[in-house]
Amino acid sequence: MDVQALIPLHCPLCAQEMELLNFPIRGRDRWYHRCRSCGFIYLAPAHHLSAEAEKERYLQHQNSNDNGYRDYLGTFIEAAVIPHLKPGAEILDFGSGPVPALTSLLNSQGFSCHTFDPYFSPAPAWQSRSYDAVILHEVAEHLADPAAVFTAAGACIRNGGFFMIRTRFLESCADFASWWYRMDATHISFYTEIGLRQFMASQGFSQILFRTPDIAVFQKKAH
Repeated sequence: MDVQALIPLHCPLCAQEMELLNFPIRGRDRWYHRCRSCGFIYLAPAHHLSAEAEKERYLQHQNSNDNGYRDYLGTFIEAAVIPHLKPGAEILDFGSGPVPALTSLLNSQGFSCHTFDPYFSPAPAWQSRSYDAVILHEVAEHLADPAAVFTAAGACIRNGGFFMIRTRFLESCADFASWWYRMDATHISFYTEIGLRQFMASQGFSQILFRTPDIAVFQKKAH
């Protein structure tokens, strides 16, 4: 790969300058852009999978009937959803995957949950609706343009509603080279708590929950 072609980007979350860093995997170069301000790290686009390869990887995820995974989803619902929403609330499961297990669990608990996934449930109807909450559960790390997705999803949330996210947050760049979370070829965006909080504030959301290592909830300010 021509390193000269890896032009440093500006951070999609805070627009500040990014530096170019190499964290090889199994002896092969793996280039990332790291924001000098908020700490956001982005895999260089030259390493991104094709849409076909990415979809194939997602089809290999068979979690819907796994009790352990359903328990994992349950911990998110208990921490992020139950304290803030009542049954009947309208929720968008953004990036629901080939088998929308989270949607199924939420509907079984009395919520009205809808799905969107660019590969598996691509109907654009969500863009013309409004919701009490939008959930990105293990989705943010896959986003090639997180700012655009967060902005579009946030625009669909009613005043006083919630943006809920689960992704492993980056705590230290010093540990990034050995971090297991970056080894998945579909994981391309890595967020610090402060970087995500600052971006969501710029979109009119205040952070009301941050629970390490992977849960954050933001509330849209009423106008």
